[in-house]
Amino acid sequence: MDTRIDEHFESEEARELRRGEFLRLFQDARDSIHRVAYSVTGSYSDADDVVQESALVMWEKFHQFETGTNFHGWARVIVSRLAISNVKKRRIAGKLVLSDEALKRVSQVCRGADELLELRREKMSECFADLAEKDRSLIRECYGSNETIKSVAKRRNWNIQSIYTRLKRIKHSMQKCVDRRMGREVK
Repeated sequence: MDTRIDEHFESEEARELRRGEFLRLFQDARDSIHRVAYSVTGSYSDADDVVQESALVMWEKFHQFETGTNFHGWARVIVSRLAISNVKKRRIAGKLVLSDEALKRVSQVCRGADELLELRREKMSECFADLAEKDRSLIRECYGSNETIKSVAKRRNWNIQSIYTRLKRIKHSMQKCVDRRMGREVK
């Protein structure tokens, strides 16, 4: 049965869950999607238009997306195609002179850069999980809340400079961990 027909019969609660899942995934991927659109179009305004159009297309095709797979990758393919189409229209209108080959290369570079960033995010999450609980807690307090570092220091009864020194050490440790894990991945 066609999924669009299925959508007609699904409950309001199921539609809300799907809509919520889409919005969560789209919001999480938005920066990555915008980078792809901008790198292909070369214009913030055109990239914004492409992202807007892409959101509509992704929502229309969301029934084709397999939950648990790589939404970022799926979204980047859609955005790349729409951005290239946008550039071709501009070229036909005489506003742009990039060749199809140049557009294809730009799109490939963007996909590669996004894949590398995604891999780096994964490694950062792994490294964060390996930190001592007291360090993870400090990171969450300083960067994961609306609290200022000054108020964290006061609440913990620490000198503010001690907080900054500890954060610097944690950051250095995280950078080394991510670089080490990335080295293992790349080799």
